[in-house]
Amino acid sequence: MSKKVCDALKMGASYGHGYRHMHFPRPNLIPKTGGIANFGRVADAVEVVPSIEKKKDVHRTATLKKADGTRFFGTVASLRTNLAKALPSGKLVGS
Repeated sequence: MSKKVCDALKMGASYGHGYRHMHFPRPNLIPKTGGIANFGRVADAVEVVPSIEKKKDVHRTATLKKADGTRFFGTVASLRTNLAKALPSGKLVGS
C-alpha cells in the first residue's frame, strides 16, 4: 500500500505491546509537560501525513499530525512512524 503526502490515515487500536512502530514520547514524560498519557484516546484518531522521508536503510519514515489540529496527549504536535511496518500491522489504516 503506497501512501503519499497529505493522505489521511486512521490510528488502529492497540492490543498487547502498544504502538511499536510509532515513536510516541515515553509515558512518564507526558505528564511532566502537562499532558495526559491516555493511549486509549489515540485510537481512532485521524491523521494527515505532512511529510515522508526515505532513510538510508530503505524504510520510509512519515510524520503524522492530527487532522483536527489538536495535539496528541494535549502536548505532542506530531509523531514519526515507520510506514513499512505500521501499515501491515494494522496500527495505521488507510481511509
